[in-house]
Amino acid sequence: MIWRDQDLDRLSGRLAKTVADLGLHEISDADLETRLTVLCNNIATISEDMSEGFAKFNRDGLELSSFVMYGPKLMKAAARLASKPKPVYTAKKAPSAKELFGD
Repeated sequence: MIWRDQDLDRLSGRLAKTVADLGLHEISDADLETRLTVLCNNIATISEDMSEGFAKFNRDGLELSSFVMYGPKLMKAAARLASKPKPVYTAKKAPSAKELFGD
Protein backbone atom coordinates (compact mmCIF):
# COMPACT_ATOMS: atom_id res chain seq x y z
CA MET A 1 0.00 0.00 0.00
CA ILE A 2 1.26 3.44 -0.85
CA TRP A 3 -0.02 5.94 1.68
CA ARG A 4 2.09 9.10 1.79
CA ASP A 5 1.89 11.65 4.60
CA GLN A 6 0.57 14.36 2.26
CA ASP A 7 -2.13 11.96 1.03
CA LEU A 8 -3.15 11.15 4.59
CA ASP A 9 -3.36 14.86 5.42
CA ARG A 10 -5.41 15.59 2.30
CA LEU A 11 -7.67 12.53 2.45
CA SER A 12 -8.02 11.89 6.19
CA GLY A 13 -11.67 12.98 6.34
CA ARG A 14 -12.65 10.82 3.38
CA LEU A 15 -10.60 7.92 4.76
CA ALA A 16 -12.42 8.13 8.10
CA LYS A 17 -15.76 8.08 6.26
CA THR A 18 -14.67 5.10 4.13
CA VAL A 19 -13.52 3.19 7.21
CA ALA A 20 -16.84 3.92 8.94
CA ASP A 21 -18.85 2.97 5.84
CA LEU A 22 -16.95 -0.30 5.58
CA GLY A 23 -17.74 -1.13 9.19
CA LEU A 24 -14.13 -2.10 9.83
CA HIS A 25 -14.79 -1.91 13.57
CA GLU A 26 -17.11 -4.91 13.11
CA ILE A 27 -14.50 -7.09 11.36
CA SER A 28 -12.25 -9.29 13.47
CA ASP A 29 -8.60 -8.31 13.61
CA ALA A 30 -7.64 -11.57 11.90
CA ASP A 31 -10.12 -11.02 9.05
CA LEU A 32 -9.03 -7.42 8.60
CA GLU A 33 -5.37 -8.46 8.56
CA THR A 34 -6.15 -11.14 5.97
CA ARG A 35 -8.01 -8.71 3.72
CA LEU A 36 -5.29 -6.06 3.99
CA THR A 37 -2.66 -8.69 3.22
CA VAL A 38 -4.62 -9.66 0.11
CA LEU A 39 -4.81 -5.99 -0.90
CA CYS A 40 -1.05 -5.65 -0.46
CA ASN A 41 -0.03 -8.91 -2.11
CA ASN A 42 -2.69 -9.38 -4.78
CA ILE A 43 -3.35 -5.89 -6.11
CA ALA A 44 -2.74 -7.14 -9.67
CA THR A 45 -5.44 -9.80 -9.29
CA ILE A 46 -7.85 -7.32 -7.73
CA SER A 47 -7.09 -4.80 -10.48
CA GLU A 48 -8.53 -7.28 -12.99
CA ASP A 49 -11.92 -6.71 -11.34
CA MET A 50 -11.55 -2.94 -11.50
CA SER A 51 -10.43 -1.12 -14.65
CA GLU A 52 -7.35 -0.67 -16.79
CA GLY A 53 -6.93 2.85 -15.41
CA PHE A 54 -7.11 1.54 -11.85
CA ALA A 55 -4.53 -1.14 -12.67
CA LYS A 56 -2.10 1.39 -14.17
CA PHE A 57 -2.53 3.90 -11.34
CA ASN A 58 -1.97 1.25 -8.66
CA ARG A 59 0.66 -0.86 -10.43
CA ASP A 60 3.24 -0.18 -7.70
CA GLY A 61 0.82 -0.71 -4.82
CA LEU A 62 -2.59 0.41 -3.66
CA GLU A 63 -2.74 4.20 -3.48
CA LEU A 64 -4.66 5.78 -0.59
CA SER A 65 -6.83 7.76 -3.01
CA SER A 66 -7.90 4.50 -4.66
CA PHE A 67 -8.71 2.93 -1.29
CA VAL A 68 -10.82 5.95 -0.35
CA MET A 69 -12.62 5.93 -3.69
CA TYR A 70 -13.13 2.17 -4.09
CA GLY A 71 -12.91 0.89 -0.50
CA PRO A 72 -16.11 -1.18 -0.43
CA LYS A 73 -15.41 -2.85 -3.77
CA LEU A 74 -11.76 -3.49 -2.83
CA MET A 75 -12.63 -4.99 0.54
CA LYS A 76 -15.28 -7.20 -1.06
CA ALA A 77 -12.75 -8.44 -3.63
CA ALA A 78 -10.17 -9.00 -0.89
CA ALA A 79 -12.67 -11.01 1.15
CA ARG A 80 -13.53 -13.09 -1.91
CA LEU A 81 -9.87 -13.81 -2.66
CA ALA A 82 -9.08 -14.50 1.00
CA SER A 83 -11.87 -17.07 1.19
CA LYS A 84 -10.64 -19.06 -1.81
CA PRO A 85 -9.06 -22.33 -0.74
CA LYS A 86 -5.30 -22.30 -0.99
CA PRO A 87 -3.69 -25.04 -3.08
CA VAL A 88 -2.07 -27.74 -1.01
CA TYR A 89 1.40 -28.72 -2.07
CA THR A 90 2.86 -31.98 -0.89
CA ALA A 91 6.45 -33.00 -1.05
CA LYS A 92 7.22 -35.95 -3.24
CA LYS A 93 7.91 -39.00 -1.13
CA ALA A 94 11.59 -39.84 -1.12
CA PRO A 95 12.37 -43.34 -2.34
CA SER A 96 13.18 -45.86 0.36
CA ALA A 97 16.62 -47.44 0.67
CA LYS A 98 15.15 -50.69 -0.62
CA GLU A 99 13.77 -48.89 -3.67
CA LEU A 100 17.16 -47.27 -4.27
CA PHE A 101 19.50 -50.16 -3.58
CA GLY A 102 17.33 -53.28 -3.79
CA ASP A 103 17.67 -56.09 -1.31
